[in-house]
Amino acid sequence: MKVYDSDRKIIYPIDPWKVRETHLDAAHSYRNETIFSVGNGYMGMRGTFEEGFGGGADATFNATYINGFYENYDIEYPEGGYGLARRGQAMVNVADGKIIKPIIDGEELDLSRGKTYFYERTLDMRKGTVERKVVWESPGGKLVEFKVKRLVSFRRHHLAAISFEVKPLNFDGRLKFISHINGNISEKELGKDMRVGSDLRGRVLRTIWTSADNTLLILSQKTKKSKFTLYCAAEHDFYPEGDATFAVETDDDAVKLEMDTFARQGKSYTVVKYLSYFTNRDVDNYDDTELFRMAVSQVREAKSDGIKVIETEQEKYLCDFWDDADVVIEGYPAAQQAIRFCTFSLLQSAGRDHKTNI
Repeated sequence: MKVYDSDRKIIYPIDPWKVRETHLDAAHSYRNETIFSVGNGYMGMRGTFEEGFGGGADATFNATYINGFYENYDIEYPEGGYGLARRGQAMVNVADGKIIKPIIDGEELDLSRGKTYFYERTLDMRKGTVERKVVWESPGGKLVEFKVKRLVSFRRHHLAAISFEVKPLNFDGRLKFISHINGNISEKELGKDMRVGSDLRGRVLRTIWTSADNTLLILSQKTKKSKFTLYCAAEHDFYPEGDATFAVETDDDAVKLEMDTFARQGKSYTVVKYLSYFTNRDVDNYDDTELFRMAVSQVREAKSDGIKVIETEQEKYLCDFWDDADVVIEGYPAAQQAIRFCTFSLLQSAGRDHKTNI
C-alpha cells in the first residue's frame, strides 16, 4: 500500500487496523477506488461511489468482477509466427448492482457538484466494511448528512450488502432513492496492445432478461464467445418501515426500484440493498431456472436475516482470520498498517471454490 505521495506527505493516516481517506480527492480517484475495493475471492467491487460521480468520463472507473467469469478473444498480429497464441481469455466487467442514487428534493446527490463540508471514507480490516460519512450541500442549498456502508460477505460468497442513510439537516422535502442494476456496462479502453482483441472493448456482455417484483430486482447476462451466463438479484429494506412508496421500472438493459418519501429535518432514512451474483459455473448442470432460484434465494434469505446479522458474521469471520494470520510489527506503525492491508487484500482476492485462483 502506498502510504506517502511523491512529496512524502501521508496519503492515508496511519492506523493499525484501518485505511482512512479524510478528504475528497477527485484527482486520484482511480487510486482511491482501488484501495477501497472490497471482495471475497468470488466477487470483487471497485470502490466507486454508489451514487456515482459526475466529474467526467475519466474521473472514475466503475467495475464489478466475478472470479473465473471471463470472455474469450482472438489475438491478431501484424505478422504471423509459429507458437504465437491465437486466443486469450479476460475477466469482464459485469452488471453493476451497487447503484443507489438519492434525489434530494429534486436534486441528485453528486459530490462533483455543490459543497462538501465533511468527508471520510474508512476501510475497516477487522469488520470487513467500507464506510463513508459525508456532509454535503446541494447546489440549491439543501444540506444533508449521509452514511454509506458496503461489504462483500466472506460467509456468503455470492452476497454483498450496502446500507445508505440520508439525514436532511436544514429542510423538509421529498427524498427519493433509486436502486439500480445496470447491464449497460462497457470495458475500459485497453490501449493499442495487439494481444487484446477488439471484441473486448466496449460492450462484452449482452443482457438477456430483466424482471422486477415489488422490491426484488433481477437481471441476467451472457457472454458472446465463452457462453457464460450471469444472474444478478437485489432485494431491499427501507427504514423507517412504512414511510416510503415503491415503484419499479425495467428496460432492455436495466432494472430500477424507486423509493419515495417525504423527509423531515433531522430524521434519518435508510435503504439497505442485498445483492447476489451467480453464474453457470456455480452449478454442475447449467440450468437457467436453478440460477434464478439461487440468486433470488440468496437475497431473500439475507433480507430475512437483516443487515446486522450479516455484519456480525463478517466481523466474526475476520476475528477468526486475524487470530490465525496477523503479523505484528512493533515500533513501525506504517509497516504494521501496510502488512495488514496486504494480508487483507490477499484474503479478498483468493478463490475458495477449488476452481479459481487469485
